This record gives sequence, structure tokens and C-alpha cells, in this order.
Amino acid sequence: MELLLVRHAIAARTSSRGESADARRPLTAEGRRRMVRGARGLAALVAELDGVFPSPLVRAVETARIVADAYGLTPEEGLPALAPDRPPQEVIAWLCARRRDGTVALVGHEPHLSRLAALLVAGDPEPLFTFRKGGACLLTLDGTPRPGGARLRWLATAKVLRLLGAREAKG
Repeated sequence: MELLLVRHAIAARTSSRGESADARRPLTAEGRRRMVRGARGLAALVAELDGVFPSPLVRAVETARIVADAYGLTPEEGLPALAPDRPPQEVIAWLCARRRDGTVALVGHEPHLSRLAALLVAGDPEPLFTFRKGGACLLTLDGTPRPGGARLRWLATAKVLRLLGAREAKG
């Protein structure tokens, strides 16, 4: 199985405090525009996706729609295990229950995604790198998903993905 981890695009700020206000923050117009180009770049790097699964937060759901559109897919419902306050081990349990080959994209948040990547690659959730908004990485999971059982194939910033996407749009 291959796992594409994508951090959500630029989201609006909120003047309200609290978890529910944070969960409702949408993408900004600039965030959408940049992510459309970045999603084209993702499609240049990863030819096929079998599914796009966002966290339940609005900004991740909106980012997942953009990524799914680049692949002609419909994103899945929000995956509670990808919520920023959940331990990354819950995502591993979800991957084990899913038990499919192919490539899936998970759209989430920092520091959750960097902890998940570190746990899958190094067996320890201490982040090896951080995702900037719109950035992504591709992991290869050999056998049953488990801590330390993945290989990092590539890591790309949002800017690199947008540059690839612009190149693809011209070609």
C-alpha cells in the first residue's frame, strides 16, 4: 500500500475561540487557488489514487475535494482518526482494518501528520519533518501497516507541488 499524506491548504483565521470554531474554518480563496495547482502537481507525481480521506475539519474536507477533483474522484467522509487531537496510532489501526493495496491519500493537520509519518517510518512519533500547508509526502507500507514499517518515497513542499502543477498545465 502507498500512503499519500497531504496537509490542508491555507485556511481562514477565526476570531472565535474554541474547538468548534477551529473545526469550521474554511480555506481562503488563495488557499483554494494554490491547492488546485498543487493537486495537479500531486497528480504528476502519483498517477492514481484509490481514495481520498480527510479529517472531519472543514479545511481538510475542502482540501480533499480539490485533491480528489484532480484525480476524478469524490472524497470520502471525514475520518475521525485524522482529527488533530487523535493519536496517530488510530490511523494505523484504520489502515490495518482497511487492508487494501493501492494508494490512498489522507488529508490532515500538523503536528498530527508529521507524527503519523514519523511513527510509520521510524517507529517513534517524534516528528522527523513538518508539513507546511499544502505540502505532502508519499510513504510505501510493506505488509501490514505498523510503526517502523514504512519507507519515505518523497517529501514535497506546497511550492514544489505548485511548480509541478504549473508545468503540467502548460504541457
